[in-house]
Amino acid sequence: MYFIEGETGNFASISLSLYWAITTLLSAGYGDTVLQTDLGRLVALFIRVLGSSIIIVPLIVVIAEICKLLYKTLFGKKWQF
Repeated sequence: MYFIEGETGNFASISLSLYWAITTLLSAGYGDTVLQTDLGRLVALFIRVLGSSIIIVPLIVVIAEICKLLYKTLFGKKWQF
């Protein structure tokens, strides 16, 4: 983000850009660092979607396994689709 925003943005250093990327990826988004350019906003959108996918996909797998186990425990048979 440091290279995309350049001098116009709030990203004075690479470490500040890394801080912004991690807070965006984890969907914290404190709002203390804001993007100024359209390209920066586009990259941020991609990072947000990627961060959500990284969290949501494994969560869905875990929830599906819990549902299968719960169904088997309650009804004593395998999950049928």
